[in-house]
This record gives sequence, structure tokens and C-alpha cells, in this order.
Amino acid sequence: MKKRLLLCVCLLTALSLFGCTAKPTEPAVDPLKIADGDAVISFTNELEPSDIWVLPQTEENLKTTLWGTATVGKLATNGTQQISLTRLGGSGAYILRVIDEDGMYYSANGLVLENGCSMRLFPDPDDPVAALLEVYDASGTLTQTISVFAAHL
Repeated sequence: MKKRLLLCVCLLTALSLFGCTAKPTEPAVDPLKIADGDAVISFTNELEPSDIWVLPQTEENLKTTLWGTATVGKLATNGTQQISLTRLGGSGAYILRVIDEDGMYYSANGLVLENGCSMRLFPDPDDPVAALLEVYDASGTLTQTISVFAAHL
């Protein structure tokens, strides 16, 4: 519990000092602009409107709270957006970072995302301050259900 509280305090401090800039939500990904080896995924947000970062799981990304421009900015509740992810080689594992308009922070690591998969982020029905993330493969089969870390900033 102390580690979570410390993490929340550190995140709040970093965000207040440096801020996060979100880009506006963009239209669906143009398939002609997808580079060879990239993955296009679909992300559905069932939480409050949120800025969403989907980043390669690297040591650098795991150790920072400054993620740059949001992968998807201000995705509305029940909104869905296609995202193009650049493959950097390696395992294909990604991290998810989300900050909603009410100041809730959500975090998940170890996401295995392949071209054509989809993700659904939604409130945990058993815990009103937590969230769950489901990952589906390109055929629509559920491949991962992850309990997402949540904290109020």
C-alpha cells in the first residue's frame, strides 16, 4: 500500500511539474500510412474521457512518468479509436498508461499486442475504483484479461 501511495505522489508531482500534452483524437488510421511490421489495433475506452498512451515495454518507458504526446488524446467514454503501433523488435510487449478527465491514473504492463487485435478498458464491476483491460486477437478471441492499476492523482 505504501508503494502505491508513493507511486501516486511521484506521478502527481511529475505531472504537475512537467505536464502532459495530449494530441486531439484523430480519425481512423489510414492503411496506406502503415509501415511494414507495424501493428494496427483498436482501443475502446469505457471509462471517463481519457488521454491514452500505448508504448513499447522498454526499461526507459517503464521508469518514466513523461510519456510525451498521448497516443490518443481525450478519447470519449465508449469511444473507439484505431491506433498504429510501431514495432521496435523484441517481444512485442507494450504498456498502457491512461489519465482520465477526473484525474484517475491507470497503468498496465506486459500487453501482447498483434496486428488486428483490440483492447477494451472498462470499470471493474467488483471494485468501483479499479479497471479491467481485455485484449482480443484479430479473430475476436479474448487472449488477456488484466487487472489495471488505478489511483487518483
